[in-house]
Amino acid sequence: MDGGSVTLDGKVYAFGGTDGANMLFKAYVHNPATGGWQRLANMPKGLEKPGVEAVGGEIYVIGGWDNTGNASTEVYRYDPKHDSWSSVASLPAGGVAGGTAVLGGRLYVVAGCGGNCFPASQATYVYDPRADVWSQVADYPITDSWLSCAGIDGRVVCAGGTDPVSREERTATYALDPATGAWTARADLPYPNWAMASASSGGRLQLVGGVSGGQLTNQAEEYDPATDSWSALPTSNALVYRGSGACGMYVVGGAGGGSGPVNGVEQLPGYGDCGNSGAVTWLSAPHTVTVAPGATVKVQVTLNAGAVDRAGTYTSGLTVGTDSPYAVPALAATMKVVGKH
Repeated sequence: MDGGSVTLDGKVYAFGGTDGANMLFKAYVHNPATGGWQRLANMPKGLEKPGVEAVGGEIYVIGGWDNTGNASTEVYRYDPKHDSWSSVASLPAGGVAGGTAVLGGRLYVVAGCGGNCFPASQATYVYDPRADVWSQVADYPITDSWLSCAGIDGRVVCAGGTDPVSREERTATYALDPATGAWTARADLPYPNWAMASASSGGRLQLVGGVSGGQLTNQAEEYDPATDSWSALPTSNALVYRGSGACGMYVVGGAGGGSGPVNGVEQLPGYGDCGNSGAVTWLSAPHTVTVAPGATVKVQVTLNAGAVDRAGTYTSGLTVGTDSPYAVPALAATMKVVGKH
């Protein structure tokens, strides 16, 4: 339970967690084409409930509880090609049970808590892998932990969770627009939910399992940012919480209430669209450009109305990373479509 998992190049990677007695430092990979799990190089240290995300063909393991019960600030990078680990820039503050997402080639860590979930955090941190640096953006609107996030439709969307202070179970959904730097409310979850497994596929956020109303649930829901709505998915077979989710609708491990940690893995077929779900389909620009010293470069940005299926106003933006000391602000983009049916 309390491990982290992610899908990269069609394979599912799982890291850390606890077996109920020991902090786990083991790492595994599952190849659906061949079946089974293969042991990988050990993590540098055991971590419980770390954030796990993939950026640029490498996997990042962020924070989590260490073997002293403290919230770790350490961030490790795993290289699947060489089965090797390295340390990168630390989190600005120790974090556990926050939401994580990837958007525009950057890694986001949202809210969560430190130690035994005190103090609670509303901080949102952003990591730029190219510069190996963390920065802080707008705080999450509420204190929250055990929430789920994804980079979809050009925004970081987070939902559910539980307040570390009041223990209130959350239904709230919020979206961070990197172009404006602001969080805005979105459609609430149909039921309160925390410690669920989650993933994104096809530009949508999927949630399954967790706790609702103080009881384990096997309900599953999907959020569609295009319609700002939730819809039910088939329920899972097992009642677990504190499992980890990966694209392809995998649920890895978790705990079954009084039965403790489990080693079961479930999958809901049909959710294998694990491309860059943080990118909107209607907005495109060159991936890289080179700017000579003292020079300027014009970049063509394309807005494609043929990529959407209904009339309306679509908003998104572009984030720009550089290998220079100079920051480039996010660029807002708006497309108005008329006449579609």
